[in-house]
Amino acid sequence: MQLLRRPIFLTAVFFLVAAVAFTAGARATELSLGVREHFSVSGKGDYSSDAGAKLKMSLTDLGAGSITLDLRVGVPVGQVDALYLPRYRTKKEDLEVMISRIFHGNAVPVLRPVLFLSPELGAPSAIESLSSPYGEAVFSSYEQSMSAYLSTLSLRSIQEFVVGAGMGNWFTSSYGPRWKALYELLMSRRMSKTRLSLEVSDEGALRNLEEFMARDPSGFDSAWKEVDLVRFALPLKEWMNASTLEIRGETLKGLLLDRTGRLKALFPGKPLLWSSVYLPACSDFEASGSEPICAPGMTSKPAAQAALMKRFFEVWDQLPPEIRDPIRSIHLMAGSTQDEPLPVESDSRFFWVNGVARGILKDRLYAENHHSSEFSSPPRSSFRPFQAGDQKKHACVYFDEAGPRDPIGAIHARMIDNLVGAFPAWAKERRTVSTYRKGDLSDCDAAFYLASNYLLDPPAEFIADLDEFLKTKPVAWFNYKFDRLFEAHEKRSPEGSGEAISFHVPGLLQPDQPPTPEMPDPGFYRYFEYKNEEFEKQARFDSVTHLFAASPELARVEILDPARVRVVSWARHSRSGAKTPYIVRQDFKSGGSLFYFGDLPFSYNHYEDRSLVFCDVIYDILREEAPVRPPIALVRLEDINPSIPTAHLAQTVDFLADRKVPFSMALIPYYSSLFENPEGSTTDPVWKPADQFPEFSGAIRYAKIRGADFVMHGTAHQAGDLVSGFSGSTGSDYEFWSWPLDRPHPQDSADWVLSRIELAESVFDRFGIKPIAWEVPHYAASALDFILFGRIFEWNYHRGLYFKSEILQPTELSSDEWFFYCRTSDCRGNRGKKARTLQVEADYANFGSEIFPYPIYEDSYGQAVIPESIGMVDFPFYRPDTWRPVSTTEDLLRRAKKLRAIRGSMASFFWHPMLLDPKSVYYQELPGTFDTIGGIHTLEALVKGLRALGYEFASISDCRYFPRKDCPAR
Repeated sequence: MQLLRRPIFLTAVFFLVAAVAFTAGARATELSLGVREHFSVSGKGDYSSDAGAKLKMSLTDLGAGSITLDLRVGVPVGQVDALYLPRYRTKKEDLEVMISRIFHGNAVPVLRPVLFLSPELGAPSAIESLSSPYGEAVFSSYEQSMSAYLSTLSLRSIQEFVVGAGMGNWFTSSYGPRWKALYELLMSRRMSKTRLSLEVSDEGALRNLEEFMARDPSGFDSAWKEVDLVRFALPLKEWMNASTLEIRGETLKGLLLDRTGRLKALFPGKPLLWSSVYLPACSDFEASGSEPICAPGMTSKPAAQAALMKRFFEVWDQLPPEIRDPIRSIHLMAGSTQDEPLPVESDSRFFWVNGVARGILKDRLYAENHHSSEFSSPPRSSFRPFQAGDQKKHACVYFDEAGPRDPIGAIHARMIDNLVGAFPAWAKERRTVSTYRKGDLSDCDAAFYLASNYLLDPPAEFIADLDEFLKTKPVAWFNYKFDRLFEAHEKRSPEGSGEAISFHVPGLLQPDQPPTPEMPDPGFYRYFEYKNEEFEKQARFDSVTHLFAASPELARVEILDPARVRVVSWARHSRSGAKTPYIVRQDFKSGGSLFYFGDLPFSYNHYEDRSLVFCDVIYDILREEAPVRPPIALVRLEDINPSIPTAHLAQTVDFLADRKVPFSMALIPYYSSLFENPEGSTTDPVWKPADQFPEFSGAIRYAKIRGADFVMHGTAHQAGDLVSGFSGSTGSDYEFWSWPLDRPHPQDSADWVLSRIELAESVFDRFGIKPIAWEVPHYAASALDFILFGRIFEWNYHRGLYFKSEILQPTELSSDEWFFYCRTSDCRGNRGKKARTLQVEADYANFGSEIFPYPIYEDSYGQAVIPESIGMVDFPFYRPDTWRPVSTTEDLLRRAKKLRAIRGSMASFFWHPMLLDPKSVYYQELPGTFDTIGGIHTLEALVKGLRALGYEFASISDCRYFPRKDCPAR
């Protein structure tokens, strides 16, 4: 499908920590699985290696909430006068690859710089307590080592950065100002969600802290002011029998009671973390502090290790609450990036190669009330994810509407409605705020309000009820008039209605100047930072209409109490670089939560739009968990029709199949052209089923043999006797939309739509193919058509146009009446009779479109939608001032990288085999492009690039992701 039209997008005037249950107590303890770098030769064993990827996958499959990455800081053998960064440490860009992999696994990364003796040689031991007469020099080199990670901290949402491991001899009052300066440096460069911790590696470090506190209390508080969390280690041989791998329960109880009590006295109110817990498979080990040192050649004992892990959980569960409760997290050492077993011996300190031990841990992590490690597809009946009698939660979307000429709120409400449709447990309803009556919120479990009209005051009853509602339930407010809620809440708070709202919106931030041809950027808050990625508002100015594509203004948010309000996303100015809050969140002790968005995020959607941030934040608004599955990529071969040389089809199919890349083909069942016949004549019109082109039929059957899935891409991708678009030919023109009039076809009706699709169904029947999904040509059709598509197809694989529309006379079809299920003439006659009763009223003067980053089970039209989220390769043969952007492989991969910030997202693109033709229009204005970046190179770059980003390619027929009626029972 070529996006050959400009949708009219609307303008207004105007870490994830998986809180894994580690115990059945009142408060769950988080678990972080530790991973150690291992270098034996250059380039092997670092965090971006294959071994690192395998280890990450193994640990995230277990369900780890966070993964701690040990970063090597070198300590030379002999006299220690300075620390250093090892020659073969993980490079910054490779470390960020591992960080991205961890995010893809729905976990979050922790960075823990650790001192290692001779870290270039094999698997050296960590130093828990470094001593050196060169105190100042060593500390200075330690500061420099920490500074090496500043750029990563400033760009990535690291959950925690650990300071002090092995440096306990410097926890003294004389070094207090130096620790303070180091923490302040890290504070100034970290992302807002990153916690800074202090690691107390041994008893000597703890005693130094106690002496520091006794000698200089104010200096102690100043030095460690920025510490968010305190980590501690325990001497392994004191609580574990090295010969039998038995845990000494009473000894461990005493150690934990002593250590947590002393740390609570030093750091009152700070959460504690038990660091570097080893459950080794080697007995008779030596131990330096918390780390076992297995003798060379020692035989691994996996059964004993599995028993040790089981016993560890039993002992933990038996500890009294006064010991367990202060410990918020446990850091369990899992493995190293050396691919195990090692060529000579197995590194028996770690358990990740022990399948039995991992099974015990997995059972623990995925206990009752926690999600399965396999993505569970929602159950479906008549396509709906829930059975008719199931109780759903209710999302209420309120919007402004001053009259028929005020469509913005109604269309944007559909955008939220669509995204709520990604969550099977939720029903949704759109409501105009002006019709609100007292008590209407009582049937809602979450409320959204799109304040799109600056001049329209919401009813007082709505504000009063919403103020009460947000005490216990989630509320999301967009754009204008937030002062109404703020003032109402402020008046009620002294009367006991709950906590104060701790932010307000005193005004709007306007562009710096009117745009001019010389200065098209008016200077406004264009960029939006979220989870270490940058999204953008397209606010291009149209010099003819004097309108912006999206409003360049933004609400000015002031935080009144930073301790109670979290900035979820920051907006950045296009010229000055100044930042202001864009999305803020406040949680109330009574259970409610309030989210505020500084504009309408759905105006002029594009592939890197800030609307994608909302697509992630809605998880938090609805309090839903993301699906547990690997990051997914989807490939769709587009506009497959008889005008494409069969050699190009075969080359594309072989390329993907040989690389084990699942793919779908958007097959156009009829070839239609008013002026061109692909079989010879260039003047005779043609209307012919695709299966009557012998070579093309053979190519389609070959693709089927090689594993292609199929999508029905319209009937002819052309409008019969009409030139609706460009050339009057299949693949170029619209089929269900009139262009350039931008309105439905005159013959648009249920009968017309069904009759065309029935023709297409017969072609697929003759091919012996049952398509997985339907794709409307050029993503354009009337509201009536889209509503029909939602009732006659199981899945739709396209983006829709969302109009302000209303169903005047509804109709429902059963799953037996879907296309490719409805086989008899009686069934088709009954389907047509029902469809004819459907009556729809729509405003076609304005509409919006939306990019879905994940599957939608039911949008506002009733469609189930497979996402198309990063676009197509689209070289620049258009004028630079047109709406259509250039899209190279680099552009698509950049979009895919940003998508990783969105939970549950899929990087889905489409690719035209015409790119294999050197004479294609894609290369006309850039001579030589085909040889350099064209042809199969584009597909190859996308496959390699997406895999490098951590994506796994999936099939649209995979029932785990896109459940269907005829999927095998699970």
